[in-house]
Amino acid sequence: MEDIVGSKQKTSFNNEQYLLSHCRVVVTRPEKQSRSLIEKLEQIGAQVIIAPTIEVVPIRENSAFIAQICQSISDYDWVIFTSANAVDYFMEFVEDVDSFSSTKIACIGSATSKALNRYNLMADLIPKNFVAEDLLESFPFVAAQDKGKILFPRSAQARDVLPKGLKAKGWHVQGVDVYRVVKPQLSKEVLDRAQVGDVITFTSPSSVDNYLELTNTKQITASIVCIGSVTAEHVRSKGLKPAAVAQDHSVEGLIEAICSTWKQK
Repeated sequence: MEDIVGSKQKTSFNNEQYLLSHCRVVVTRPEKQSRSLIEKLEQIGAQVIIAPTIEVVPIRENSAFIAQICQSISDYDWVIFTSANAVDYFMEFVEDVDSFSSTKIACIGSATSKALNRYNLMADLIPKNFVAEDLLESFPFVAAQDKGKILFPRSAQARDVLPKGLKAKGWHVQGVDVYRVVKPQLSKEVLDRAQVGDVITFTSPSSVDNYLELTNTKQITASIVCIGSVTAEHVRSKGLKPAAVAQDHSVEGLIEAICSTWKQK
């Protein structure tokens, strides 16, 4: 039975300095985007194995289109962000954050919300559960005073749940691909180290697929900890079983799930 670790559960990291002593944790996100996670894991005794199975790259061929879109943000009722990467790569092209003054923002996840805050922006709508389905459920139908337009900066591999569901609610969704996720090349040494970890973390379906392809295996002996139900379901579709699922898409949420798993070993 897997643990479902929610955002209301708190772990006293400062009071349990060696909570993850002797635990080898494999981090599959890019190192640049995992610095906070790595530092906090090491602070509580974990041995971190960095094996990034995904690489996030901007879609530079879309630069002119993105820049053009950024000149007309006020034409949209809403802008939706589903990841911190979408925020950062889109905001590269925004010359003035006041462009959002008459446009509402919806986002998924605390990490995405924090990314918005870095640009002095705040989300008007954040679903309780950090998945597209919950955002769709809480999103309003088009009202008479609305323009009926939504801007959706996203990954090239983004699921179509939001565009389809929002269209059913009467919205026109302008998607714009601002980044893509690719499979990096990892050395045999890194891959060998990753396969002897005690806990392995996955934050997206792509990170799962790429790990299995890079290691040329269908089995994972480490305890699998996922962020979110979408990633967990993808793990199950591969015939694997998550040990814990962090519902809070944040460093703290992921560490809570890791600690919960390690305590049971």
